[in-house]
Amino acid sequence: MLDEVLKQIEQRKSFLLTSHARPDGDAVGSALACCQVLRAMGKEAQVVLKDGVPRIYKPLPFADTVITAESVNGRYEAAIILECDSIQRTRLQGLEGRFLISIDHHLSGKPFAQVNWIDPKAVATAEMVYRLARAAGVKISPEIATCLYTAVLTNTHLPWHGSWFWPAPIRCAARAASISGIPPPK
Repeated sequence: MLDEVLKQIEQRKSFLLTSHARPDGDAVGSALACCQVLRAMGKEAQVVLKDGVPRIYKPLPFADTVITAESVNGRYEAAIILECDSIQRTRLQGLEGRFLISIDHHLSGKPFAQVNWIDPKAVATAEMVYRLARAAGVKISPEIATCLYTAVLTNTHLPWHGSWFWPAPIRCAARAASISGIPPPK
């Protein structure tokens, strides 16, 4: 399904990215990182969140570029909905009738979009965004890495639960941390 997502992105120029209302770290970090991945691919991209960026995530790179809105305004060829199981959960008006791509890691993820990449084996949507960036040949910048690292950590609690061990997200978080210059947890 990653190949299909990449194919659909390559066929379009402008994207809106969003996630669920009352966004958490994975929602915010994944949306910010994915937006920058698309821009690195030469696409126009904008993150729009109904409830905006929570204060705890405002220091993230690009958080100040997020638009807080009740409805979609703009001419986007597609919307990428991250970490969300329905249009309704975004609480954004105006997504209906648009070409939708859903990227979600939840087991409860529902196929509501034209393209649905649902991978319950991924521990965070950020892990999937990381794989998307790699497949697209996009270099992970320190800023993208910081967003991915935040998303994986807030979703998995990796530094706080040493008994939890998932090789893929640990590699993703470690790579993101090394790129962004974040020291590893002790």
